[in-house]
Amino acid sequence: MSLALIVRADQGGVGTQLWEIYRHVRPNKALILVDGERPRGAPRLERYADPGCEHRTAAHHPITDDTWEWFLDGTDTVFTVEGPYDNRLPKLCAQRGIRLVYHANPELWDERYRGTTTRVWLPTSWEQDRVRDAEVMVMPVDRERCAFRQRTSAATFLFPWGPAFHDRNGLELFLEATGQVRADVRLVIAGLHPPDASHGRVEYLGEVENYWGLYEEADVLVLPRRYGGLSLCIQEAASCGLPIVTLDRPPYGPELHRAGVVPSAGSYPARMRGGRFDVHRCEPRVLAQRIDWLAREPGLVVEMSAASDRFAAGLDWVAHEETWRGRLHRE
Repeated sequence: MSLALIVRADQGGVGTQLWEIYRHVRPNKALILVDGERPRGAPRLERYADPGCEHRTAAHHPITDDTWEWFLDGTDTVFTVEGPYDNRLPKLCAQRGIRLVYHANPELWDERYRGTTTRVWLPTSWEQDRVRDAEVMVMPVDRERCAFRQRTSAATFLFPWGPAFHDRNGLELFLEATGQVRADVRLVIAGLHPPDASHGRVEYLGEVENYWGLYEEADVLVLPRRYGGLSLCIQEAASCGLPIVTLDRPPYGPELHRAGVVPSAGSYPARMRGGRFDVHRCEPRVLAQRIDWLAREPGLVVEMSAASDRFAAGLDWVAHEETWRGRLHRE
């Protein structure tokens, strides 16, 4: 079976996700998309260097007929994350009898992406019933790259920021909370782009060379996530041993140490590509109290770090690679 992946050269979350899938499933072909405007960082073409894989680089828009002909010729399965990057792709795959597999997120899924040979996988069970015939295919984490280190105290609290609809990761909540934190700790934001304005004691760390480096100097991840299924940051941070502070929403709230789970304090419905979804919030005061609590309770930090390790054990690529490769190469 011949497997072709659409991957991205940028340093955003989807780019990271596709890079790890490329490394672990080892496709026969890879179409590497490059965005000339670079909103998610400079392209990292060196990531795609498997000598057993054919490669071609192309701009996001438009993808030429010649490129699609190369990509689809002799291909049995096409895999991509989120969408087709060209609305012609579902029909092109159907015409050739090629299976088209998306690893999608419900809030961004569009039924127009579906063709007669399309299958939809979701990385978590969050809102699974919204996507017809979807099944869950867990997105693993590389636990060699995101190596566990036991945290024993909380001095640096990390918020990983990237733009998304309706403040998905809760930047506004985090910034409101920082003004109410009493403990003598570092409150840091890291990401490809700084927030629009400075905020008191909050530091901006900027981007890192490799995504796993984001967690090396941090002690706790603070991510008051307002909606959504897959969070690479939560999974990666847990693998690295960081205690996680997040909202009490699925899929992660029920799975993490309860001391880090902050109650939701209401929501509002928001229109997204996949329909109307509830966007949650919390009380910034409560979020600040969790930060203060962890700062003064090293025993709790130790306990939560070990809980993160246990949670991440079920997400290890070592346990999932055979299933991923079997489903994509031979099914």
